[in-house]
Amino acid sequence: MSVQRVCVADFEEEAKKVLPKAVYDYYRSGADEQTTLADNVAAFNRYAHTHTLNSCFCLSGTKKSLVWHRDLTSSQLLAMQIRNQSTVFRCCLVQGKLPLQCLCVSSGEDAAQAVIYGVDGILVSNHGARQLDGVPATLDVLEEVVQAVQGRCDVYMDGGVRRGTDVLKALALGAKAVFIGRPVLWGLACQGEQGVTEILELLKDELRLAMALSGCRSVSEVSRSLVRRADFTSRM
Repeated sequence: MSVQRVCVADFEEEAKKVLPKAVYDYYRSGADEQTTLADNVAAFNRYAHTHTLNSCFCLSGTKKSLVWHRDLTSSQLLAMQIRNQSTVFRCCLVQGKLPLQCLCVSSGEDAAQAVIYGVDGILVSNHGARQLDGVPATLDVLEEVVQAVQGRCDVYMDGGVRRGTDVLKALALGAKAVFIGRPVLWGLACQGEQGVTEILELLKDELRLAMALSGCRSVSEVSRSLVRRADFTSRM
């Protein structure tokens, strides 16, 4: 009997059952108290979508057009045209290294300096929260980095992406694309290559729906206006 997996958490739960405990614990864990690991995921809840369109209507002047087709193709990713069905989620790795000159950074000043040295792209990352605990969540510094580079190179991010709506928020804050880490490992553990394909298709479908409800027909139409920092009130 096949297992119905409808979200990333389902893949992780199944992976936990099939992987040796030591292996699962290694991939699941982060550094020290794992504060940053949890915050990478929680950061997406600090941003809210500004609006949705009921019945997927996109209003243009006096005409109404249904947003049935959503193009997930991102234009140029480090000089490579990518046209596969999981465009937003896949950026090629060559022998374990990022293509061309792509540097991992975690702050705006670092990003500005990297551009001066001529990098082709910047990956906003805290290494899956596995190295140093207590650093900011990647989503929280993404916009700072985007503003620092001022369009002089592409900016990517990873860390905490678990839903298609997470991808939409990252794109709205200026990411060219996102990297998917742990969810891909859970898919691989569940069903090998097919499991990876399933999880990427799941995220793609979630992103497509989120784009439709936001009135976006393509990735190029995703803008900063789609999200806002959620307001917090004290419960003390």
